[in-house]
Amino acid sequence: MIFVNFKSSVRATGANAEKLVKELALAQKETRVPIIPVPHDLDIWMCREFWDGEIWAQHADFNGGTGKSPVETLKEWHPTSLKLRGASGISGVFLNHSEHKYDGYTLLSKVINQCNEYELKTLVFASSIDEIDKILEPKIIPTYIAYEPPELIGSPDTSVAKSKPKSIKEAADRLKSQGIPLIVGAGIKDKEDAVSCVEYGAVGIALSSAIIHAEDIKAKVLELAEGFK
Repeated sequence: MIFVNFKSSVRATGANAEKLVKELALAQKETRVPIIPVPHDLDIWMCREFWDGEIWAQHADFNGGTGKSPVETLKEWHPTSLKLRGASGISGVFLNHSEHKYDGYTLLSKVINQCNEYELKTLVFASSIDEIDKILEPKIIPTYIAYEPPELIGSPDTSVAKSKPKSIKEAADRLKSQGIPLIVGAGIKDKEDAVSCVEYGAVGIALSSAIIHAEDIKAKVLELAEGFK
C-alpha cells in the first residue's frame, strides 16, 4: 500500500489537492496496490468527490479546542456515520508524525484507544526502533506502525531504504510478534526504495515529496507500485 501525505503544502492543498487526487485516481485504476490519499483536513470533503477508496486524516487530538481535530469529530467523517447521508468520509488517521508529535506516549495511547473505539484505523509513526518499543508498551495496538527516521524525511539524496535497510528488517521483526504490519517512510522516492522496503518486511510505504513534486504524478505512483510485485 502507498500512503500519500499531502501535508499542508501549497502544492497539495486547495485546487492543487484536487489535481493531485485526480492523478492518484488515474493511477489507482492501473494498479492493484492500494493508494491512500492523506489530504489536509480542509480538503478531505473535496477530495472525496474524486476518490472512491480510503481517505485518511493527518492527525487527531484527544480533546477539542481551537485549531484541534478531536477523534470524536473525525469519527463523524467515518463511512459508518455518513452512510445514511449517501456519503463516505475518512477510514483512518495518522498519529505521532514527526512533524506533529504527541506530548508523551500515555496521551498517544489514549488517542489510539479512542480511534479503535470509533473504528478508525491508525498509522502511528516512530522515529526509531526505541520509539517503536515505547509505542508498544501500553499494549494498545494500532492498525499499522510506520518507521520514519526524521533526518531522512524529504531527503533529495537518499532514503531509509538505501541508507538504513537493516533497520527496516529490525523494525519489521519487532512488530511481527505483535501482529502489526510495518509501513516505511523517510526519503522514499522510487521503485528501488519500494522493493527494498518490501524485501525487508514492510507491507507499505508513506511518502510526500516524491509524489507532490513529481512532474508526472501518475507515472511516479505507478513506478512505486511496481516495487510491490
